[in-house]
Amino acid sequence: MRWIDVEEFVLEQIKQRLENASAANPAEVYRQFREAYEPLKDFEKNISYDLPLTGEAYALKYHLQRMDNMKVALNRVHNVRPLLASDRNFVLDIGSGTGASAMGFMRWLNSTCDVQQKQVKVTLCEPSEHMRIVSEQLVPAFKEKLGLGPNSQFSIYPRNLEECAQKCEREDSPFLDLAIFCYTFWIQRRDEWPSTTKHVLEIAKAVKPNGTLVFLTPKSNAAKPSYQKVLFMQHLKRELVNAGFNHLEIDSPSGYHPGQSTCVQRRPDYDAKWPKPVCDLISQMLQSPPLEGNDRPYYSFSATIDAFSPKDGE
Repeated sequence: MRWIDVEEFVLEQIKQRLENASAANPAEVYRQFREAYEPLKDFEKNISYDLPLTGEAYALKYHLQRMDNMKVALNRVHNVRPLLASDRNFVLDIGSGTGASAMGFMRWLNSTCDVQQKQVKVTLCEPSEHMRIVSEQLVPAFKEKLGLGPNSQFSIYPRNLEECAQKCEREDSPFLDLAIFCYTFWIQRRDEWPSTTKHVLEIAKAVKPNGTLVFLTPKSNAAKPSYQKVLFMQHLKRELVNAGFNHLEIDSPSGYHPGQSTCVQRRPDYDAKWPKPVCDLISQMLQSPPLEGNDRPYYSFSATIDAFSPKDGE
């Protein structure tokens, strides 16, 4: 499936949702969209995901980029540690948002594995009801669009990180082949680190010896509030290594440095500007002049990659 077809698919799905929502009261839907979209312009703050059109606004701004980032990350990890090594595979997608990471996983799966032979069961975890609602439409529709058969199953069950950890604790033995943390962690206070770390370690314990944990963390610098996410990931890496996990060596243009996250540069094969149809729909919903679409590269790789394997699965 060409990337232009993916763009058109996602855009059409979101456009359909917005048209259905605005059928009765367009003015109110425009207002709700503005209310949800404006805070997304400043990702240096913790954003409320409780607004009615948060899922649609988020999907237009970030969904395609995060799909792309997820596929790139999985390719990089797969090059150094083959993923989904079992015939039957269980995947946990923590912080699945509007389904972007699951759909990025689907594209990777479809291009890398024999989907007719390999069984894959993916559980999506997303605490925001409004994000989940969008995911519940996009994910199954995209699975059908790709032609993935009954061997690939996707479901949304746990609602937050704690529920994911509890689900993993209830299992008698490791069962996860892949755990994905895609932009999962918010800007946390230091006193929240222990509980979040505890939940992640419980999930990590459920990873099979031949399984893998993959983390995508937003790029930032020390001057920005979002750098707290980077600091937390540095803390979490130490805790995972102390718990007996290997930090995988993933190649990057600058080479691998032990213990450091892997940074991937933006690829020149994608246009730096936002796709015009995306800009046009956002402008329509904001009732604003056409967006130029060049406030930042749309398909930049906006994260660093960290991947871990259990020590006994070396």
